[in-house]
Amino acid sequence: MKKSKIYLHKIIHCSLNQKYKIIFNNSDYTKEFVAYFNNIYAKQIAMSSEGITNSDQSQYELFINLLNSLKMRVLRIVINKTGDNLIGTLELEDSKKNKIKINSYVADAIIIALITFSDMYIDESFLIKIDDLVDVENTPKYLPKKNENNYRSSNKMVNSKMEVLKM
Repeated sequence: MKKSKIYLHKIIHCSLNQKYKIIFNNSDYTKEFVAYFNNIYAKQIAMSSEGITNSDQSQYELFINLLNSLKMRVLRIVINKTGDNLIGTLELEDSKKNKIKINSYVADAIIIALITFSDMYIDESFLIKIDDLVDVENTPKYLPKKNENNYRSSNKMVNSKMEVLKM
Protein backbone atom coordinates (compact mmCIF):
# COMPACT_ATOMS: atom_id res chain seq x y z
CA MET A 1 0.00 0.00 0.00
CA LYS A 2 1.40 3.34 -1.06
CA LYS A 3 1.28 6.16 1.48
CA SER A 4 0.77 9.84 0.66
CA LYS A 5 1.75 12.78 2.80
CA ILE A 6 -1.26 14.90 3.80
CA TYR A 7 -1.72 18.37 5.25
CA LEU A 8 -4.57 19.87 7.23
CA HIS A 9 -6.51 22.08 4.84
CA LYS A 10 -9.83 23.14 6.32
CA ILE A 11 -12.29 22.58 9.17
CA ILE A 12 -15.98 23.13 8.38
CA HIS A 13 -19.11 22.65 10.48
CA CYS A 14 -21.54 20.31 8.72
CA SER A 15 -25.08 21.22 9.72
CA LEU A 16 -26.53 18.01 8.25
CA ASN A 17 -24.98 15.73 10.86
CA GLN A 18 -23.85 18.32 13.46
CA LYS A 19 -20.22 17.20 13.10
CA TYR A 20 -17.14 18.95 11.87
CA LYS A 21 -15.69 18.06 8.48
CA ILE A 22 -11.89 18.00 8.59
CA ILE A 23 -10.31 18.17 5.13
CA PHE A 24 -6.74 17.09 4.41
CA ASN A 25 -5.01 17.59 1.06
CA ASN A 26 -2.04 15.86 -0.50
CA SER A 27 1.04 17.93 -1.34
CA ASP A 28 -0.08 18.97 -4.83
CA TYR A 29 -3.72 19.64 -3.81
CA THR A 30 -5.14 17.21 -6.36
CA LYS A 31 -6.58 14.75 -3.83
CA GLU A 32 -8.16 15.04 -0.43
CA PHE A 33 -9.18 12.99 2.58
CA VAL A 34 -12.27 13.97 4.58
CA ALA A 35 -13.07 12.84 8.13
CA TYR A 36 -15.91 13.87 10.44
CA PHE A 37 -15.35 14.49 14.15
CA ASN A 38 -17.44 15.76 17.03
CA ASN A 39 -16.94 19.30 18.31
CA ILE A 40 -14.49 18.30 21.05
CA TYR A 41 -11.99 16.64 18.70
CA ALA A 42 -12.50 19.29 16.00
CA LYS A 43 -11.70 22.01 18.56
CA GLN A 44 -8.56 20.14 19.66
CA ILE A 45 -7.42 19.69 16.05
CA ALA A 46 -8.02 23.37 15.28
CA MET A 47 -6.19 24.53 18.41
CA SER A 48 -3.27 22.18 17.76
CA SER A 49 -2.93 23.43 14.19
CA GLU A 50 -2.64 27.00 15.49
CA GLY A 51 -0.20 26.12 18.29
CA ILE A 52 -2.69 26.99 21.03
CA THR A 53 -2.60 24.94 24.22
CA ASN A 54 -5.14 24.79 27.01
CA SER A 55 -6.13 22.47 29.84
CA ASP A 56 -8.14 20.26 27.45
CA GLN A 57 -4.87 19.25 25.78
CA SER A 58 -3.09 18.21 28.97
CA GLN A 59 -3.24 14.49 28.08
CA TYR A 60 -1.38 15.18 24.82
CA GLU A 61 1.24 17.31 26.56
CA LEU A 62 1.67 14.57 29.17
CA PHE A 63 2.22 11.96 26.45
CA ILE A 64 4.73 14.18 24.64
CA ASN A 65 6.59 14.88 27.91
CA LEU A 66 6.72 11.13 28.55
CA LEU A 67 8.22 10.57 25.10
CA ASN A 68 10.77 13.33 25.74
CA SER A 69 11.81 11.82 29.08
CA LEU A 70 12.23 8.45 27.32
CA LYS A 71 14.31 10.22 24.65
CA MET A 72 11.80 9.32 21.96
CA ARG A 73 10.29 11.37 19.18
CA VAL A 74 7.31 11.07 16.84
CA LEU A 75 8.55 10.36 13.33
CA ARG A 76 5.15 10.45 11.66
CA ILE A 77 1.61 9.26 11.92
CA VAL A 78 -0.06 6.98 9.40
CA ILE A 79 -3.82 6.72 8.99
CA ASN A 80 -4.82 3.13 8.24
CA LYS A 81 -7.97 1.05 8.19
CA THR A 82 -8.56 -1.88 10.51
CA GLY A 83 -11.79 -3.67 9.72
CA ASP A 84 -14.37 -0.88 9.39
CA ASN A 85 -12.47 1.62 11.54
CA LEU A 86 -9.74 4.13 10.84
CA ILE A 87 -6.79 4.13 13.21
CA GLY A 88 -3.83 6.42 13.59
CA THR A 89 -0.48 4.72 13.96
CA LEU A 90 2.18 6.76 15.74
CA GLU A 91 5.62 5.82 14.49
CA LEU A 92 8.17 6.62 17.20
CA GLU A 93 11.96 6.46 17.33
CA ASP A 94 14.23 6.34 20.36
CA SER A 95 17.79 7.66 20.72
CA LYS A 96 19.23 4.33 19.49
CA LYS A 97 17.14 4.55 16.29
CA ASN A 98 14.80 1.74 17.41
CA LYS A 99 11.35 2.19 15.92
CA ILE A 100 8.08 1.58 17.75
CA LYS A 101 4.52 1.76 16.44
CA ILE A 102 1.55 2.64 18.65
CA ASN A 103 -2.05 2.47 17.40
CA SER A 104 -4.47 5.13 18.60
CA TYR A 105 -7.74 6.82 17.78
CA VAL A 106 -7.22 8.71 14.52
CA ALA A 107 -8.09 12.15 15.98
CA ASP A 108 -5.63 11.69 18.84
CA ALA A 109 -2.88 10.77 16.36
CA ILE A 110 -3.67 13.84 14.24
CA ILE A 111 -3.53 16.12 17.30
CA ILE A 112 -0.18 14.68 18.39
CA ALA A 113 1.21 15.07 14.87
CA LEU A 114 0.10 18.72 14.78
CA ILE A 115 1.55 19.48 18.23
CA THR A 116 4.89 17.82 17.43
CA PHE A 117 5.04 19.11 13.83
CA SER A 118 5.27 15.52 12.59
CA ASP A 119 4.35 14.42 9.10
CA MET A 120 0.98 12.78 8.46
CA TYR A 121 0.54 10.01 5.91
CA ILE A 122 -2.45 8.09 4.65
CA ASP A 123 -3.03 5.09 2.43
CA GLU A 124 -3.60 6.42 -1.11
CA SER A 125 -6.81 4.40 -1.42
CA PHE A 126 -8.48 6.82 1.05
CA LEU A 127 -7.71 9.88 -1.06
CA ILE A 128 -10.34 11.23 -3.45
CA LYS A 129 -9.50 13.27 -6.55
CA ILE A 130 -10.78 16.80 -6.08
CA ASP A 131 -12.17 16.81 -9.66
CA ASP A 132 -14.37 13.82 -8.76
CA LEU A 133 -16.03 15.61 -5.84
CA VAL A 134 -18.50 17.57 -7.99
CA ASP A 135 -20.23 15.49 -10.62
CA VAL A 136 -22.28 17.57 -13.04
CA GLU A 137 -24.79 14.79 -13.79
CA ASN A 138 -25.31 13.81 -10.13
CA THR A 139 -25.45 17.03 -8.17
CA PRO A 140 -25.66 16.69 -4.39
CA LYS A 141 -29.06 17.31 -2.82
CA TYR A 142 -27.81 20.43 -1.03
CA LEU A 143 -27.08 22.05 -4.42
CA PRO A 144 -30.61 22.22 -5.88
CA LYS A 145 -30.98 22.27 -9.65
CA LYS A 146 -32.21 25.48 -11.23
CA ASN A 147 -31.84 24.16 -14.75
CA GLU A 148 -29.46 21.78 -16.47
CA ASN A 149 -26.51 24.19 -16.73
CA ASN A 150 -26.79 26.13 -13.48
CA TYR A 151 -26.16 25.22 -9.88
CA ARG A 152 -27.12 27.16 -6.81
CA SER A 153 -24.65 27.49 -3.96
CA SER A 154 -25.71 29.75 -1.08
CA ASN A 155 -27.48 32.69 -2.73
CA LYS A 156 -25.17 32.89 -5.72
CA MET A 157 -25.77 31.25 -9.08
CA VAL A 158 -22.84 29.49 -10.71
CA ASN A 159 -22.64 28.28 -14.27
CA SER A 160 -19.96 25.61 -14.29
CA LYS A 161 -18.46 22.72 -12.41
CA MET A 162 -15.20 24.66 -11.92
CA GLU A 163 -16.99 27.57 -10.23
CA VAL A 164 -18.50 25.17 -7.70
CA LEU A 165 -15.04 23.76 -6.95
CA LYS A 166 -13.58 27.23 -6.38
CA MET A 167 -16.12 28.05 -3.64
